[in-house]
Amino acid sequence: MTQSYSEIILTEQPDSSLFIRLADRIVSEYKASIIEKLNGLDSVYWDFLVESVIITLHQQTFIGITIFPRDLEKSTAEANRLAEKIAAMLKKSGLL
Repeated sequence: MTQSYSEIILTEQPDSSLFIRLADRIVSEYKASIIEKLNGLDSVYWDFLVESVIITLHQQTFIGITIFPRDLEKSTAEANRLAEKIAAMLKKSGLL
């Protein structure tokens, strides 16, 4: 059976300052470490180490801001639950 992953849309509007505020909230709420930042023309990917799981916060011009486990198709149920938990916290935070 193929494992799938959860990609949660936080907002359909890209917003660089919001992206940074969301990243700051992940760091402060989960004591996460930012382990990688990839910034391109249309996309930004920041990877966080949260509870031994790598979670990616992604912003793309035509999609908005999403969050998902970095391992994608190889992600575990635990990684999916953590991405969903972080997304729920961000949605309740008043930032979105």
